[in-house]
Amino acid sequence: MTGKTNIIEIKHIIYASPDRVFDALTNPSVLKKWIEGNVIFELELNGRVELFDGWMKGTIVRFENGKSIAYTWK
Repeated sequence: MTGKTNIIEIKHIIYASPDRVFDALTNPSVLKKWIEGNVIFELELNGRVELFDGWMKGTIVRFENGKSIAYTWK
Protein backbone atom coordinates (compact mmCIF):
# COMPACT_ATOMS: atom_id res chain seq x y z
CA MET A 1 0.00 0.00 0.00
CA THR A 2 1.18 3.47 -0.79
CA GLY A 3 -0.97 5.22 1.81
CA LYS A 4 -3.03 6.69 -1.01
CA THR A 5 -6.61 7.64 -0.13
CA ASN A 6 -9.46 7.19 -2.59
CA ILE A 7 -12.65 9.21 -2.24
CA ILE A 8 -15.92 8.04 -3.74
CA GLU A 9 -18.86 10.42 -3.91
CA ILE A 10 -22.25 9.20 -5.10
CA LYS A 11 -25.24 11.48 -5.67
CA HIS A 12 -28.82 10.32 -6.18
CA ILE A 13 -32.27 11.88 -6.04
CA ILE A 14 -34.37 10.02 -3.49
CA TYR A 15 -38.07 10.75 -3.21
CA ALA A 16 -38.37 10.70 0.59
CA SER A 17 -37.95 13.18 3.41
CA PRO A 18 -34.37 13.90 4.51
CA ASP A 19 -35.14 12.54 7.99
CA ARG A 20 -36.38 9.24 6.56
CA VAL A 21 -33.34 8.85 4.29
CA PHE A 22 -30.90 9.69 7.10
CA ASP A 23 -32.65 7.16 9.36
CA ALA A 24 -32.47 4.47 6.64
CA LEU A 25 -28.71 5.03 6.28
CA THR A 26 -27.80 5.25 9.98
CA ASN A 27 -30.33 3.37 12.14
CA PRO A 28 -29.19 -0.22 12.79
CA SER A 29 -32.75 -1.57 13.10
CA VAL A 30 -33.65 -0.07 9.71
CA LEU A 31 -30.34 -1.10 8.10
CA LYS A 32 -30.99 -4.71 9.14
CA LYS A 33 -34.08 -4.68 6.91
CA TRP A 34 -31.99 -4.29 3.76
CA ILE A 35 -28.48 -5.44 4.76
CA GLU A 36 -27.86 -9.05 5.75
CA GLY A 37 -25.84 -9.86 8.84
CA ASN A 38 -24.96 -7.97 11.99
CA VAL A 39 -25.02 -4.16 11.88
CA ILE A 40 -23.22 -1.78 14.25
CA PHE A 41 -23.69 1.94 13.71
CA GLU A 42 -22.59 4.22 16.55
CA LEU A 43 -24.09 7.53 15.42
CA GLU A 44 -21.48 9.91 16.80
CA LEU A 45 -18.16 11.40 15.73
CA ASN A 46 -15.52 8.63 15.78
CA GLY A 47 -18.33 6.09 16.20
CA ARG A 48 -17.86 2.56 14.93
CA VAL A 49 -19.58 1.32 11.75
CA GLU A 50 -19.71 -2.38 10.90
CA LEU A 51 -21.92 -3.89 8.21
CA PHE A 52 -22.32 -7.35 6.68
CA ASP A 53 -21.22 -9.22 9.85
CA GLY A 54 -18.09 -7.08 10.15
CA TRP A 55 -17.00 -7.55 6.53
CA MET A 56 -17.13 -3.74 6.20
CA LYS A 57 -15.65 -1.71 9.04
CA GLY A 58 -15.25 2.02 9.42
CA THR A 59 -15.30 5.06 11.65
CA ILE A 60 -17.56 8.11 11.45
CA VAL A 61 -15.37 11.08 10.49
CA ARG A 62 -18.06 13.74 9.92
CA PHE A 63 -21.50 13.90 11.44
CA GLU A 64 -24.35 16.41 11.54
CA ASN A 65 -27.47 14.73 12.88
CA GLY A 66 -30.17 14.41 10.24
CA LYS A 67 -28.13 16.23 7.60
CA SER A 68 -24.72 14.79 6.83
CA ILE A 69 -22.52 11.81 7.58
CA ALA A 70 -19.20 10.57 6.30
CA TYR A 71 -17.31 7.46 7.38
CA THR A 72 -14.35 5.40 6.37
CA TRP A 73 -14.98 2.11 4.61
CA LYS A 74 -12.53 -0.75 4.78
